[in-house]
This record gives sequence, C-alpha cells and structure tokens, in this order.
Amino acid sequence: MADGKRYYWLKLKEDFFTSKRIKKLRNQAGGDTYTIIYLKMQLLALRSEGVLTWTGLEENVAEELALDLDENPDDVEVTLLYLLKTGLAETNDNRSFFLPWVVENTGSENASAQRVRAFRERQALQCNAPALQSNTSETQVKRVCNVEKEIEKEIELEKEKDNARARLKDREDEKDDGFQAFWSAYPKKNGGDIREAFMEYDHATETMGIPKETLIKAAKELAEATAAEEVRFLPNAAKWLRNRGWEQKATPAPAKQKSYTTAAEAKRRTTIDVEKLKMLEDMMN
Repeated sequence: MADGKRYYWLKLKEDFFTSKRIKKLRNQAGGDTYTIIYLKMQLLALRSEGVLTWTGLEENVAEELALDLDENPDDVEVTLLYLLKTGLAETNDNRSFFLPWVVENTGSENASAQRVRAFRERQALQCNAPALQSNTSETQVKRVCNVEKEIEKEIELEKEKDNARARLKDREDEKDDGFQAFWSAYPKKNGGDIREAFMEYDHATETMGIPKETLIKAAKELAEATAAEEVRFLPNAAKWLRNRGWEQKATPAPAKQKSYTTAAEAKRRTTIDVEKLKMLEDMMN
C-alpha cells in the first residue's frame, strides 16, 4: 500500500536577509516583527502553492491571517501592504494573495520519494569509498557518482538563475515613499482601512505631487493639536487625505469655559440672579 504522506519544507535563500526588499522591511519601525510575519505567511501557504485565501470568516483578510498566524491584525495588515507594494505578494481580487517566493523556495516529496532520495544519498557516499564495497563494481560506482554530480550541477545552475532574478528585482528603484511615517503620525487609526489610506496617500504624492514631508508634518501637527478625547471626531486618514487635510492649519483646541458644577457655586449664582430680578421689579414699579 502506498504511503499517502507528503513532506514540505521552505528553502530560505542565503541572501534572504541581505536582499534590499527584506532589508527595507526590517529597517522600518517594527520591521523584525513584519519579517517574521512574512515568513509565517510563507509557511502557511506551503500546501496551497503559495496562495493565501480570505474565506470571509473575519471582517478582512488581515484579521483572518492574524487569527491563523497568532499575530496582531494591524501588524499583519502593514506587512501585507508592504508585500503587495514591493511585489512579494500579488492579488487581483483582494481575496486570494499569491506569494511568489513560496513557489520558488518550496520543496516537497512523498514518503516513497523520500526513501528513493535516501537511497541515492547512500549511493553517493560510495564516491568517496576507498575501495569496492559488497559486489558493486568500480565502473558502476563511477557511473553513479557521475550522475549525482550532473544532478548537483543542474541544481546549482537553477539556484544561480533564481538568485539572478531576485537580484534583478532588487535593483529596481525602491524609494521610501514615507507612508509608514505618515501612518504612524496620523492620530486616528481606527475607523478606516490602511489600504484605502495608502491609495489616497499615493495619489497625493505621485499624482498631485505633494511632498511626503508636507503630509507627514501635517499629520504630526494634527496629532499635537488634537486632545485625546477629541481624536474620535477626526476623519480617518483616507478621508483626511481626500479632503486635502494638509492645507488646513491645525490649531490647538480652545480651552473649555469653566463650568459651575459645584452645589455652592450653583447656589451663589442663583442668589445673584434672584437679587437682580428684584432690582429690576423695583425699577419697573
């Protein structure tokens, strides 16, 4: 009876942590967390040919992935947004997300193949044997060794091609657009979608030509000028960008007028009002 088990593993490229896209991810605030989330996402996608699918169990894909990965939903959303922006993730419907590196770096085999590979490895050991072992002829040993060497050469050639493609991708211009700094500075995080905010930010910087420094500065000034209890009345980041919020000068909220709330103060004001009313009646008479 055939063994139905199948074994999977993720092969991490030797230049994974030195590639520009991963270095840029790690250099951000919380970057190490985002990198771990990316690796966990790859492991999650091993058995589905690199595809992560939102089933609708949670409100959005980030929250559902966060549930699967045991990570913070906001961190997952920031990671996914970065992956989509840099080509480490792809989607055309915002439901299925393809991770190209998973396909390139996934290995798998069934139990039978694993046994065959182990047998070939034992054969390869004969290449270094000092003399003939058992009934195997020297010619047979050389033939096995040559086949193994050819296979190794093909594997190394494929690795070189993969590394070359990765290096070519990393050479693309990956400028810092400042969105992470803007998102961190904007005071209201809830009530909006980070992806929608990114689209509006990208429109402002790329289409309208607004300097990223202007948006980041305006977001910081708004945060400084808004009292904690007033943050909930602010528009979400996407709406603020859409309404050109950076053109509106952020001013500190005016101090509240003193309210007479104590019983003694209320009684004193009532007494004064009654006296004024009597004076008014005397003047009328």
